[in-house]
Amino acid sequence: MPSHPDPAPPTTQQLAPRDAAFVYMEQPNTPVFIASIYVFDTAADDLGPMGADEVLEWMDARLDTAPLFRRRLVRVPFDLDRPYWVADPDLDLRRHVFTETLTEPGWDSLRRRILDITEGAVDLSCPPWELHVITGVRSVPDFPEDATVAVLKVHHAACDGMASTEIARALFTGAPVPVRSAAAGRLPARSALLGGALVRLPAQVVDLARGIARTVSASREVAKAAEQGTLVQPKQLRPKTRFNTKIRGPRVFDVVTLRLADIREVKSRVPGTTVNDVVLTTVSIALSEYLNGRGEAPAESLAALVPMSTRRFRDVDSANKFVPAFVDLHSDEEPRDRLAAISRSARLERERNEHDAVARANGMVQVVPGPLVKLMSRVGAWIVGRGPSVAYVNTMVSNVPRGPADLVLRGARVVTSCEVLALEDDDGLCHYVTSVGDTLTVSFVSTLKMLPDPEHYGELLRKAFDRLKDATAS
Repeated sequence: MPSHPDPAPPTTQQLAPRDAAFVYMEQPNTPVFIASIYVFDTAADDLGPMGADEVLEWMDARLDTAPLFRRRLVRVPFDLDRPYWVADPDLDLRRHVFTETLTEPGWDSLRRRILDITEGAVDLSCPPWELHVITGVRSVPDFPEDATVAVLKVHHAACDGMASTEIARALFTGAPVPVRSAAAGRLPARSALLGGALVRLPAQVVDLARGIARTVSASREVAKAAEQGTLVQPKQLRPKTRFNTKIRGPRVFDVVTLRLADIREVKSRVPGTTVNDVVLTTVSIALSEYLNGRGEAPAESLAALVPMSTRRFRDVDSANKFVPAFVDLHSDEEPRDRLAAISRSARLERERNEHDAVARANGMVQVVPGPLVKLMSRVGAWIVGRGPSVAYVNTMVSNVPRGPADLVLRGARVVTSCEVLALEDDDGLCHYVTSVGDTLTVSFVSTLKMLPDPEHYGELLRKAFDRLKDATAS
């Protein structure tokens, strides 16, 4: 395999607080990762399917497309300070790149492999990423015959959804990039990391106290703005559903494919709405129908967590540049009225998150020490399932477009894409919406206990969009 001579001295970079939180909050039953799936039309590639050695060489030539591929995390003993990104002196691509050929045709065979790949956590003892290349994919609806599927799995501390898309767009360019000298050297000694953390500990205590004071002051400003009507606070409690309990047992996963042009047509019929509003309404209708069909429809409206990028309105020193938006799904409204109502709720949440006082009120993640973050996440996991309500949301809907269909794996062009999200306690049904070219997919993940019939839910999503399309046509 190719090697890179003349290694340069290592560089060290401490994680931003919000990125470090993803490391602290990870638990055995709730791994923290982003798994992006890209489907390539291998029939258009005259060289045929890629073999294992060729995939390794292909990736080796592209290691410098993103810093992620060469650096690993080093944690401070007892998490007394935030982890560091450090150039990995022992990078071994065979721990990251895997190639296989499916022996069974059909979606079920591919889906089982994708679920296996996304079952566990990303290994943090080496650079936190994996690339799985699956060849010989046959007889899958909406996929070309003999397709190649690439699964890029990355720890969430390294990037958010938009950043992972940027990494993929740099990786799947069809050409290698100039290779920079690979950084090398020794990993920092644990004793040195611990000593530095102990030196900085008094400053961390001071920062925590100041952060608490800033948060209290900002929270008062937010409450005052809400009283004056200049921002609208989200409803704090929502009715609990079957998806708002602890994550246990095997997961299920499926994908629904729609045309982006059809989504835009519906958007154009209701002024002021967005593509994301149309998708949120589709999910709202399908989720309501699913719960209705099981005799579990709550009397009150449901809500969705919608990660909202801060890139447009706030500069954040972090790989994860998003904030949570809590959007009312207005599950008690008819389809056309529901779309307009969801659009308004999404707009109010955007305005709330753009408010400076809200940003300061949510800034405690910047100063809370690692041990306290871990303690808070474990306490939160312990209280899941207690009481008749759930905090803020019932499901998650993340929307990250991936741009034009110009991604290439060797000579094969991308035809579609989807995502597998990691589940968390209390959040047992997650939707990921993405688009490549004119193809939009809604992928969803849950557990077999919560969603024993994923194909039925997928059909409800298709019917929900058709129902919305008909309702807006009149």
